Amino acid sequence: MDHQKVKKRVKAGGNKLTLHARLLEFEKKDGLNAPILRAIKWIGNDGSHQGGVSREEVLDAFDMMELALTNLFDDAAAKIMKKVQAVIKAKEKKPKPKAAVGVTTPATVAGPTPAPTPSTKP
Repeated sequence: MDHQKVKKRVKAGGNKLTLHARLLEFEKKDGLNAPILRAIKWIGNDGSHQGGVSREEVLDAFDMMELALTNLFDDAAAKIMKKVQAVIKAKEKKPKPKAAVGVTTPATVAGPTPAPTPSTKP
């Protein structure tokens, strides 16, 4: 939460915000990842009390954490999208060369291509 610059206190010198309150604050900035982190908090909270959590819930929490960390810190997709935009910009800005009027090309000299004839088998 600190890395995302989520406030720690209600106001300067005031009471500390709980993790849950900080996650709700974070949701104002990041509506995608805050709920993921809140779900992980709930699983961790359940795990710290009698009864605990199942192996499946722990593995789910790991998957959720991986997703949140990827969303927050992995910029591979953004780097690839920059390359995509660069290619589009470079290729789509260049006008295609137009054939000059009255210039003969091999296709115009030879004439139209004749239609294929069906083959006959004996």
